[in-house]
Amino acid sequence: ADAAQFYAAIDELCENLVGLGVLQATFFLDAPIPRSADHAEALRKALDLRGIPGEAILVPGADGFISAWEGEAVATSDSAVIAKARAPVFDLARHVLETRYGAEFVDLSFVV
Repeated sequence: ADAAQFYAAIDELCENLVGLGVLQATFFLDAPIPRSADHAEALRKALDLRGIPGEAILVPGADGFISAWEGEAVATSDSAVIAKARAPVFDLARHVLETRYGAEFVDLSFVV
């Protein structure tokens, strides 16, 4: 994705955090991914712009940090992370797709 789309996605994400009443947010980003430091800085600025205390932290592998997080909740769409998560999970990406874009998803809960 190009930079403009990425920054638009960050704005969308942070606007939803505000709408959900999130009081603080910590993002874990994979350090080995190209431009992850730029992405972390963009997230910090977007949080600050909206008055949300938070941080974007570069780590060797974000999945492990998210799974081990023992805070109030985690946000991920990654089923492998969800299966290992210690904290309650909120699918923020799905929330954005449903509320902003009217996406509808098939309920597959009967297969698990």
